[in-house]
Amino acid sequence: MNKLLTIGILAGGGLLAYRAFQLNALAGNITTRITGVRVHQLSLSGLTIAVGVAINNPTKSTVTISKPVVVLTSNSKYIGESDAEGQVFKVAAQKVSSIGDILIKIPLTSAMTIFKGINLTGLFAAFQGQSLQTAAQAAMSQIKVPVEAQISFYADSLFVKLPPTRVL
Repeated sequence: MNKLLTIGILAGGGLLAYRAFQLNALAGNITTRITGVRVHQLSLSGLTIAVGVAINNPTKSTVTISKPVVVLTSNSKYIGESDAEGQVFKVAAQKVSSIGDILIKIPLTSAMTIFKGINLTGLFAAFQGQSLQTAAQAAMSQIKVPVEAQISFYADSLFVKLPPTRVL
């Protein structure tokens, strides 16, 4: 009986070690790419930006991605972040999969810091008859401060936090 228990414990430990090694290799290989940034909504409470994200899975196994969060910073200062929703995505082995747009809410005070130096009044006047979102999209193209996005998510129950990527 003791031999069976010892074999069971060793087999269980071996499986756990193998799974830990597999998850560690997974975290080191998965990469993300920002596929697009656009204004989703503009209101008096702030700005909502839609950031498209694609995930590259070069491993030989399908990966389940859950709860993606995108945090925006500018010169290491927090601007806004997306909500960690219960979204779950399957990324096939050796494929790049888009997980769609992630909405990031930016309070108006933070939005004003990234639009600093842009003549918004003149910009909005130039877009008379156009939607406010069109004017905001044009303003985003004139942003002079660097804006970085840092993406974090769970990949097969392992938390992955990637280095910031410049988006604007």
